[in-house]
Amino acid sequence: MIPIKMNPDAVGGPNVDTNGEGSGIFVNDTDEKPTIDFISPTVSLPVNIYLTKTGLRKGESAKFKIERAPIHENDELDEDGVPVNASWSYVSSVFVTKSTDADPLVKVRGLPATTTEGTGEAAVQVGYIYKITEEDWSWSYQRDETPQYTVTSKVDNPFTFNNTKILGIEQKVRHAESKVTNLIKPGITKHEKYDDSKVNNR
Repeated sequence: MIPIKMNPDAVGGPNVDTNGEGSGIFVNDTDEKPTIDFISPTVSLPVNIYLTKTGLRKGESAKFKIERAPIHENDELDEDGVPVNASWSYVSSVFVTKSTDADPLVKVRGLPATTTEGTGEAAVQVGYIYKITEEDWSWSYQRDETPQYTVTSKVDNPFTFNNTKILGIEQKVRHAESKVTNLIKPGITKHEKYDDSKVNNR
């Protein structure tokens, strides 16, 4: 008997292989292939979603939405393993805020990997797939609009979303800490003067 314990940082999910490719019994250290191959059983493990966002400055945040959908054996899947006609339902929203020099990381642990559909003898257990999407939260960054999924190929955390700063945003939109004063001068209908409560060295 070989005790098996889940890696607490693994993504998890339904029908996860308990052995990696090439697992088996090796007689000698120099053997490149096992003498006996392990048939890999599968097990459903709680889903852990670790979220990180690159490119934020200290004090800035990003917001993410987590949704899930049942995945059935006969579902048509796209090239990434996501059901084409998935019916997504809302699970939670998560904020990621940068407070140190390191990229921020938020952990959502223990989400269910499966659900039961039907009742009585017709009850069937089906797996869940989760979708993580960055919400339209930050006005000064171009958000990463590509969703990420807890598909079987995604074994390791975290789910990383990259930030892209919108160039010239300070001139187009003022920060919330700014105050605008409209100065009326002869021959000029409106003249805007901005006063920043924080020193702007840029």
